[in-house]
Amino acid sequence: MINNDDGVSMSVDYCDHLHNGTKHNKGKTHNEIQFKVIVVGEQGVGKTSLIKRHVNGEYASTTKPTIGVDFAIKKHKIDRNTYAVVQYWDIAGQERFHKMTRVYYDRAVAALVVFDITKPQTFHAVEKWKNDIDQKVFLPDMQPITCILVGNKADIVNHYKIPMEDISNFCRQRGFDAFFETSASLNKNVEQCFKFLVKQVLKKNGSTLPREECDCIRLDRPVRNRTDDYYCC
Repeated sequence: MINNDDGVSMSVDYCDHLHNGTKHNKGKTHNEIQFKVIVVGEQGVGKTSLIKRHVNGEYASTTKPTIGVDFAIKKHKIDRNTYAVVQYWDIAGQERFHKMTRVYYDRAVAALVVFDITKPQTFHAVEKWKNDIDQKVFLPDMQPITCILVGNKADIVNHYKIPMEDISNFCRQRGFDAFFETSASLNKNVEQCFKFLVKQVLKKNGSTLPREECDCIRLDRPVRNRTDDYYCC
């Protein structure tokens, strides 16, 4: 691991862009597709907790604020001979780090934009983050990268929650690929969210995935009640 002056921790041989490679292991050959995903949102919405739950299967009720950016790597098995190796860049939500986002976003092919579903101010800040992404990072063909909206902390009960209709309308207007309501604490919808993200990235970049019906709610259909935890756009 190395640390640079901008508060970025990274491995020496990190892969920050979509890349196809072939690995040989004990006489067996498999393909790896490596790419970078940024995870953004206001401070305290649970970005680090979501990543740790997904990558390590762990949850801590308290975490230290991210300084600049941190990252984790997760290998997803796509088929018998293919793996997606995803590097998640956990970007600090504090205002003082926003001037560095162009550097942090560089060569990302997807983003998770996270808010706290019980705090409207973090939802209102999503537009700022989405605009920042749209202005600073693109796919090689200049198309927008995959963006998933994530409403975290769904485990908190007896507390105001942002109406689903408001969220679904916002997703349509701002071009999100999907919305997921998650809980890192209860491990609710976390794996579904990250797997959908990987599938969308590989789909946009021309990779073939095993055929699987998308078990989700289209945003062009009527909004249902909160028992529906995620939408495809």
